[in-house]
Amino acid sequence: MGMRELEECIVCEGASFEGLHEATFRGTWEQAVPYFLTDRQKAVHGNIVRCRQCGFVFANPQFEGADYARIYGRIPAVVPPGAQGRQRAAVARFRRLRERVLGHRESGRFLDLGCADGGFLKAMTGFDGVGFEVRGGDFGGETRGGDIVTGDFLEYCRDFPDRSDRPFDFVTAWDVFEHLPDLEDYLVAVRSILKDQGFLLCTLPDISSLAARISGRRWNCILLEHLWYFTPETFRRFVGRAGFEVVKVGPFRYAVDLRTLLLRMAQTYGGKPSRLPSFLADVVVELPIGLMFAACRVKV
Repeated sequence: MGMRELEECIVCEGASFEGLHEATFRGTWEQAVPYFLTDRQKAVHGNIVRCRQCGFVFANPQFEGADYARIYGRIPAVVPPGAQGRQRAAVARFRRLRERVLGHRESGRFLDLGCADGGFLKAMTGFDGVGFEVRGGDFGGETRGGDIVTGDFLEYCRDFPDRSDRPFDFVTAWDVFEHLPDLEDYLVAVRSILKDQGFLLCTLPDISSLAARISGRRWNCILLEHLWYFTPETFRRFVGRAGFEVVKVGPFRYAVDLRTLLLRMAQTYGGKPSRLPSFLADVVVELPIGLMFAACRVKV
């Protein structure tokens, strides 16, 4: 398959775009595989444009949805050996995210969209959780708080067609939405499985953040796998079209180990990652990298 050219903005339906960042990668989906996710060869991105009508920023053109599925299917889904710091950073992020959830829900049944190996489910003791991993891979099996499901999320949501059968009090999606080529369909699907007054809680890049404005095209979130670059305002407009209202939005610090931080710097600016003593490499720090946390409630 080839590239698809988006002719309409998913936020305002505008059809006039201006170039923002010229592509640093123009290959096929097969050639894109080494440039995806944390252990990428280097940080590259596709052509980035901005809607002249509402200011929404996104990658255009994009690979076809099936091609993204093929790319993710070729990337190992497990943490590489010796990455204890990366695992510790994930635990720290999930602990902070649990605190954010507790600001809106103290109990209930939830679905964690893009759950990987179920790390967030394990952090959510006292809740009844189900994980759905949108990537392929060996994620199936029981984990604390519920099962991990893989497959077609849109098809999964169609199993709950009746409002009385909607099973979830809230859905979480941590660093997921920016990856989804069919984001509009996913948002509608999430809405369809939430109870009245249910919540969608998510994190995603904020291109209006200080980190993004200072870094420009070298912002750490401008990556080949990231397709959508919201601001709080464009995100509010986007989710509103699917029946949500944003009740809270603000910055979220990202926990990362120093080894992975130096790796990302080398990917972005070139050269080899600096070596740290082992007692420092796994130290976890929390940084304002330009992420935002958003809490959205179903409008009745």
